[in-house]
Amino acid sequence: MLTQVIRTPHGRPSPSQQARDRIFFRNGAQAFQYTYHILPTLYGDSMLLYLHGPETETSDLRNLDMDTRTLACFTDALKRHSGMIYLTGLPGHGHTATCYAALQHVQTPDAKVIVLEHSVGPPVSGLTHVPLRSEIGQTYAAALREVLLHHPDVFALEEPPDRETASQALHASAAGRLALSTLYAADTVACISALLQMGLSSLLVSRTLTLVVAQYRLRRICTQCKTSTPPSDTVLKSFPSIETARIPSTWYFGAGCEQCGMTGFHDHVMVYEALPIDATLRQAILEENVGETLRRKAALTGCISLLDAGLEKVADGATTMDELLHTVPLTAVRGTG
Repeated sequence: MLTQVIRTPHGRPSPSQQARDRIFFRNGAQAFQYTYHILPTLYGDSMLLYLHGPETETSDLRNLDMDTRTLACFTDALKRHSGMIYLTGLPGHGHTATCYAALQHVQTPDAKVIVLEHSVGPPVSGLTHVPLRSEIGQTYAAALREVLLHHPDVFALEEPPDRETASQALHASAAGRLALSTLYAADTVACISALLQMGLSSLLVSRTLTLVVAQYRLRRICTQCKTSTPPSDTVLKSFPSIETARIPSTWYFGAGCEQCGMTGFHDHVMVYEALPIDATLRQAILEENVGETLRRKAALTGCISLLDAGLEKVADGATTMDELLHTVPLTAVRGTG
């Protein structure tokens, strides 16, 4: 049942207003929300809908399909009272849900937790949501300064648009505040490289960064029509950088059935790459030894790459090799920084 439609004041939303258009509806006791974006085209408008499920679905990190190592790294970083945690990967892979789950993990009656957002999604109990007021010319850096004046114990922000905002967040995380942020990059190492390419001080980044987590959402093979298949030479030839020994000997796919609408997929599975920043990695960041150098050092710390995490899902029959290789960016698959 449709209960409320929120529209921007001037009819069709401008690009900066699109994310504010929301539709709320209820299904029994559960509340849902659509966030929709409208893109004007030559022959009409194209609409993209995001369905936000009930709050309970993402209120616990254990509900996010994290592997044991990633969950342990995440919870350890959240126990600290300062430092910066970055969530990375490409847009549309559940970073907001992960951020909200992390914030709820640290939320207590005595903790002040503030979220600065371009547009506020479904409100989460216990969190203070602050929308960016771009319609009055407010910049992200100015909005973050206002947030920090309220002395939050924990704060979170979406993709920092410039060096000023990112630097301000890192400085705040060094002053006894736990911070979380998204930053879109291919993988964990690419995220660190992006921070340095913004012009941020390598000293500041190395001192404040505690954890980087990359995540991607892959389509899950339908369990009703799943069948096995030998590895495809055609697919493998497209990615010659992958060592043969790392490739599962049996692949799986969905043949298509009524359960999955003949797509071969039903639901999703997540792959993560968690990179805790230890003393060795801090020194590498300080010296700006990023890219392949940092990637090799990360592997020595036990970091499981996105590719290896995905290959494990392929071996378990959770997703297809083709889905993995065409969802995770080539930079992450090939291991370039």
